[in-house]
Amino acid sequence: MTTNRTENEAVQRLLELYEYHPWANERLFRHLETLPADVWTRHADSGYPSARATLAHMYAMDRTWRHAIAQDLAFEEIAARIPTWDAEAGGAAPREMEALFAAAAEDFRSMLRGLGEPSVMRELQHPYLGTLRATAFELVTHVVNHGTYHRGNATAMLRQMGFAGPSTDYIYYLFSLNR
Repeated sequence: MTTNRTENEAVQRLLELYEYHPWANERLFRHLETLPADVWTRHADSGYPSARATLAHMYAMDRTWRHAIAQDLAFEEIAARIPTWDAEAGGAAPREMEALFAAAAEDFRSMLRGLGEPSVMRELQHPYLGTLRATAFELVTHVVNHGTYHRGNATAMLRQMGFAGPSTDYIYYLFSLNR
């Protein structure tokens, strides 16, 4: 009985960590709605050629890591799906991509709820990087940090174009929870 309660508490903590990611994505999408439509695809000197391309990459990697954490697909199967996920999001208008992100976030949440103990080590095989032993908590931390990094890229693009970016710092998220 104690194990289930402890496991449930650990999953709840994992979900709380993850929830920052969709919250910040939604803030970015709300902000993009206030800007001229061409900002979405306008070229910027950054890691990706546009805000849309940056967010398409985030979407594909969110999907990738969801399956890697769940270990419900072999790495080769996940890798084969990445171009489809990139294409799915890469041609999307902001609202379409926001819907893709929302569906992916709900799928991610569902996966986390059914995961079991998040501190159990998982072994992931990568064809170039080798073998990684990590917990779900560590991997979800990566997903959240990866999103933070690329939202920062998108915000830098907006600033290059003369627009402000949204406030998506983690502290804003904590204040939004009004604890």
